[in-house]
Amino acid sequence: MSATVAVAKGWAAARVRPGVSALAITLLGGVLRLFRLGESGFWYDEIVTAYYARLATPEEVIDLVRSWADHAPLGYLITWALRGLGGGEWAIRLHYALAGTAAIYAMYLLGRALFGTRGGLLAALMLAVWPFAVYYSQEARPYTYLLLFSCLQALAAYRAAERSRPADWLLLSLWTVLNLYTSYLALAVTAVCFAYIGVVLAAGAWRATSVESAERVAAWRGVAGRMVWVGVSAGLAWLAYQPWLREAQSFFERGDVGFGRFRPQPVTMDDLWRLLDPIGLTGLVLVAVVAGLAGAVALVWRGSWRPGALLLLWAALPFAVMWWRLGPVIALLPPRYVMFWFPLIVLLAALGVQVAARLAGAVSRGVGARRTAYTLAAVAVVVWMLPGLAGLYAVEKGQFHEGAAYVMREQRGPATVLVVGEVGTKLLPPFVVEAVEYYFWLQRAPVEVMDGTRLDPATAERITSGERSAWLGVFTDISEDTSERARAAGLEVAPFLGVTFIRVAAGDTPPGEQLERLLDLAVELFPQMVAARAALDEAYRDERTGANMLPTPGTAPSPDGGENEWYAEPGASVDRESGTLSFALAGGQADVSLATRRLEPGRTYVLLFRVDNTALTGRQMVYVTTQAADGSPLETVPVWWGYECRRSDGSDRQGVAFTVPEGAARVTVRLRAEGEGTARAWEVELRPVR
Repeated sequence: MSATVAVAKGWAAARVRPGVSALAITLLGGVLRLFRLGESGFWYDEIVTAYYARLATPEEVIDLVRSWADHAPLGYLITWALRGLGGGEWAIRLHYALAGTAAIYAMYLLGRALFGTRGGLLAALMLAVWPFAVYYSQEARPYTYLLLFSCLQALAAYRAAERSRPADWLLLSLWTVLNLYTSYLALAVTAVCFAYIGVVLAAGAWRATSVESAERVAAWRGVAGRMVWVGVSAGLAWLAYQPWLREAQSFFERGDVGFGRFRPQPVTMDDLWRLLDPIGLTGLVLVAVVAGLAGAVALVWRGSWRPGALLLLWAALPFAVMWWRLGPVIALLPPRYVMFWFPLIVLLAALGVQVAARLAGAVSRGVGARRTAYTLAAVAVVVWMLPGLAGLYAVEKGQFHEGAAYVMREQRGPATVLVVGEVGTKLLPPFVVEAVEYYFWLQRAPVEVMDGTRLDPATAERITSGERSAWLGVFTDISEDTSERARAAGLEVAPFLGVTFIRVAAGDTPPGEQLERLLDLAVELFPQMVAARAALDEAYRDERTGANMLPTPGTAPSPDGGENEWYAEPGASVDRESGTLSFALAGGQADVSLATRRLEPGRTYVLLFRVDNTALTGRQMVYVTTQAADGSPLETVPVWWGYECRRSDGSDRQGVAFTVPEGAARVTVRLRAEGEGTARAWEVELRPVR
């Protein structure tokens, strides 16, 4: 009896230790992810995330996510739900760090299912200390949720194909839906999972045709049962994703978000290095991953094909689609864009270590030698990662916090910060303004932050009358030469990581002159800022811009009508004699648009207009869209989602400037009204900037 008890205790201990070890590794990874979590300030993408904690309802969160068009909503909804924790760095990043921690245990489960307990523990250990994973676990962006749900999705797909339990199929639906609502990149993992299940079903059908006739019915019954469950699992996921399907389709169709932003261009080895190095795919880790790929091929070749098939599909299928869409430009992707591949990279590295250990054991012909080699190889890979792990805690993400503290320290009264900057050819997306404004809002400082391109007469009057002092907040880094010229012109320049604050140094300078000097510098840095000056100052408009390039408003016979002709949709009209574009809506929207091929790529233009939207319950928008010679969309400028007109009775002129992107053959100017009521626009002018 005592021997039986001893054996039972031995088996129990063997079953418990791996789970305890996995929890210990997860705890280690959690400590690494929570360590100094709130030390570094937000960078601007994180401030976009933090902004959602300021909203009042989930509906507002969904509406704002839809307006961005670049991400799915789940991470932002969780951020909103936890808004009671506060708006500081630690509070906003916390649940992303916890998701990154949970991904470690999910990786253990996935690795154990594919390679056994030892492989699962090694994969979890690698993920726990991998600098790339720790870095993004300390960032308030959805990538750690993508990592977590991708591991769980692959695990459920593997288990469902292996044993076809109802719980596995239902879990596959759940993790698929959560992953797709986390990131559009999850579509790659989803395709891999269901493609893998398809391969397993095809293999089962092939076997069913070759078994004895007495067993054939049972074999086909098993295949048919799995096919039914595949349909149920995929159908449930499809139904649950229907509310967001149109947004996902728009993301992949547009040319100004996601992968659509990347155009064919030469790629060098340095570009490939800039992709691989931040991920950690260098040195021993790269060797381990390559060995893991060889090991996956060997698994398929030697008959234990299911784990190898999943890994090879995960490597090949997304790569084939991305190569078809982007070609070598894949090397120019930001490293975070390949997070859907990162679980695969970790699994291959763990498998590579196993391959090395087995080879060592085969050479020495000893189990002990194989275990020693396994341990040494694992330790070597982990040690290789430690310098990067130590260095990432010293990385400063953004200094918007320090910049705001500087302004509040130097400013003794109310102030207005005019934010200027650009991303690519696009001028000042709204998140840039939010990035500069966030810490002023958090500290409840009497500092008004606004888009410098939207400077209106009322704000200009407050500044020039001395009610508020003026600052420039420059989002894009400025050169040292520009800083020196600005200082020589009597401006005080304070650079921070992510933003530079500038003001007139001499306090006795008249407010009107202060504003003019700051705007002159803004125009020097960004020609698109001409719009703000031109809308406020007719003399400046005539000095800095050429003649109006738009015709007297009229109607074209069809949407594809004559070049440089206005076309009005139902709900809108064009008065040729008065030059007025009118809107009368009972809900919905209407456009008045004009297409032209007369604008030059690389040239900056300013669009000026007056609007009266006081009788409109809704909003007026201005869009400038560009198309390539084959008609494919390029960009919407000056920002991705258009220019929202200020509420106005038409007494002041508004303006927006943009630079035509290279490769543009056709430009469409579109004025839109949305909602109920009436609105109009007139004196619409399109002028080149001199």
